[in-house]
Amino acid sequence: MSVSTEKLERFVQQLQDAYSEESFIEEYVDRSSFESERHTEREYVQIGRRSNLPKRFFFKDEAVVNQVISNDFAKTIAQGEKRHILSTIEKQANSGHLSQVSVDDFEFDIIIKAYSEVYEPDYLFLPNNTEYRQTLFNWQERGHIETDYRTVAIGQSQIETKWIPSKLETRGGCLFDRDSIDVVQKQYKDANRPDEADFMSRKDWCSDEDFLMAYFGKEFNGDPDEFDFWLRTIISEPRLKRGGICHWKFDEEN
Repeated sequence: MSVSTEKLERFVQQLQDAYSEESFIEEYVDRSSFESERHTEREYVQIGRRSNLPKRFFFKDEAVVNQVISNDFAKTIAQGEKRHILSTIEKQANSGHLSQVSVDDFEFDIIIKAYSEVYEPDYLFLPNNTEYRQTLFNWQERGHIETDYRTVAIGQSQIETKWIPSKLETRGGCLFDRDSIDVVQKQYKDANRPDEADFMSRKDWCSDEDFLMAYFGKEFNGDPDEFDFWLRTIISEPRLKRGGICHWKFDEEN
């Protein structure tokens, strides 16, 4: 059976839509699109995934729903972005370039101390475990903070709370203002195809302005029934502003 180019094009559009919803870079940092005259001197990293992708998913007569697959691929890239940004914050805080609060016990005084280090914070990232969720609930019960499912109110600030999955392997948490994390992101038109695969001849069904880049290699490890599928985004190393970010270094037991 033959592969439907319409299905491939639809799949790439589903990837772009899912990435737009999930992207850490788009939501949580001050992102600029790459401009060669301004951003060439920046250092860049590639966050991506290379995988086999069965061609039968795209056969003309095959009733396969690819929405779930595209969502999973997009989430993988978004999680990679989150890991890179949060681990960079941690490294720079550990080296003394950013504010850091050491935490033996997660007490209310700690959050106030961190809050005093950040001008108008937007986001609070905490490890996703029961202890920290229960602590926030207890603080609300005692009247220390106002909170709902997604936000914590401290003083005049409404801070969006986000939970860090343990699989990201980052340590600690952080409070930050999104304008204090400066990232440049390349678009499809700004990057050449990778050299390591024999890609299909046409333009991969990405538009020049897409931040998520998808490529279809003709076969995976010599298997003509599988695409050698590449998915990536290219971002600059973040420039982090002291006074807009505070990292929390938690005790080993937390």
